[in-house]
Amino acid sequence: MAGGLELLRSNPGFRAYFGARITSVLGGAVAPVALAFAILASGGGGTGIAVVLGVEYTVWLLLMPLVGVLTDRTGDLRRMLIGSQLGAAACQGIEATLILTHTATVLTLALVAAGGATFASVSYLTGTRILPLVVDKTLLTRANATMRTVQMAIAAIGPAAAGIAVAGIGPGWCIAWDGLSFIGSAWWFTRLPRTRPQNPPEASAERPTPAPPPARFIDGWRAFRRRRWLLALTLSEAFVQGAFMSAFIIGPLYAQTSLSGSRDWGLINGSLAAGSAAGAWLASRITIHRAGWTRCLGAAMLALGPATMGAGLPLPGVIGGMLLGAFMAGPAANTQQSIIQIKIPNHLLGRVQANALLVESVPVPLAYLLVGAGADHVGAQHVIGACALVMAVAALAPLALRQVRGLDLDPEAPTVPEVAAIAT
Repeated sequence: MAGGLELLRSNPGFRAYFGARITSVLGGAVAPVALAFAILASGGGGTGIAVVLGVEYTVWLLLMPLVGVLTDRTGDLRRMLIGSQLGAAACQGIEATLILTHTATVLTLALVAAGGATFASVSYLTGTRILPLVVDKTLLTRANATMRTVQMAIAAIGPAAAGIAVAGIGPGWCIAWDGLSFIGSAWWFTRLPRTRPQNPPEASAERPTPAPPPARFIDGWRAFRRRRWLLALTLSEAFVQGAFMSAFIIGPLYAQTSLSGSRDWGLINGSLAAGSAAGAWLASRITIHRAGWTRCLGAAMLALGPATMGAGLPLPGVIGGMLLGAFMAGPAANTQQSIIQIKIPNHLLGRVQANALLVESVPVPLAYLLVGAGADHVGAQHVIGACALVMAVAALAPLALRQVRGLDLDPEAPTVPEVAAIAT
């Protein structure tokens, strides 16, 4: 973390970006819990929660390709970031007003959540593109690891703090606090330097041309698809995350049937958060030379926690496996996050990142359906064990490609012999 502190001290642009993101996370840590209790208070029940969160996630995901095109076209990323935070603050202000005046319904909350998801997608992709313009590419992994360390630490205490806050002041005021955090984030973004993206030289095979959005989307998809290392890692991440999230979806059922219920499940979740925070700290302390190997082996280690559950180990073994797996996966998560920013030309970064997120997310709903049905038929423990196996195989599969085995985080090093492949 010492390197991250030095980066914060010496780089005002990164300090502003870090301040904005962490301020937003401080508000966002309480928002999901507050929203869920607000829906329950409005009479929406479990179905209402599923509808609102489903609408929010679907809008966020489906807008990614369009927002990627928009992000790559803009000449003022700083202004776009500020606007996205103010728009999100407005949405949370409307949501808080609906809740505090007892006029909230599932429909109105879903509509506001869709608006918030729109601004969230703009914020995410614009931030992905602006960070490499603020921080030298040789320091990007350290910058991402520094932010992730603090974010994971907040995530470790966020749910408990949110529960106390909702019980103390009510969900409406918690949502209002989230809105204020977006205003604070916007203020931090005003302190970013006015860095404008540079177009590539005329000789570049990937130079942007004035083209309608559909053509620009196609160019971004080609840039994503023709990098075999990126396609392999993205498909791998889709199966790893789909299986991991599915294991946690049926985790409460596993805790109820194989352990002592909600208390034990809370301890398992806490160990995951603590291991993730420690893993992010580890990523900030080491220099990664073999990015492909680091990402694949680390992602495979994340399967250790679900594997201990599938093997029927007692609670201390599961907690230990979750802690160790999340800790060892920290550098892998940071590598996965940083490598696109380092290897992809900035004028394509929004579209390529959007396509990667879209591909990663597609299997998740289907995986939820499969594990739910499987748990009802063969039991949660066996299904979680199968999820662990899928995670390990999917994480290691990209190593079959020479391009992945040779991947590093050097901005100057070629990822693969892809001079022809990157033409769009």
